[in-house]
Amino acid sequence: MNYFKKRKLKKHIKNINWKYIEEYGAEYYKQSGEYQALKWLKSYVEGRAGCEPKELINSILNTGREPLDRTYLLTLWKWM
Repeated sequence: MNYFKKRKLKKHIKNINWKYIEEYGAEYYKQSGEYQALKWLKSYVEGRAGCEPKELINSILNTGREPLDRTYLLTLWKWM
């Protein structure tokens, strides 16, 4: 991921109201692929992820394991 895209992602993650989602977010949203992907991207921005988003997508597709749902891959693909 290039510098400008990572900077844009960092601003996007910073603007998400995580406390509100944790308190009032519906359980079906917390179990959705978009939420799980955003949590992974948050750890990526903080430097706690072990790989790049592209590497994660490749490993999911190559192992044949099904992600939570299609939105998980689409959210990661958007920030790749």
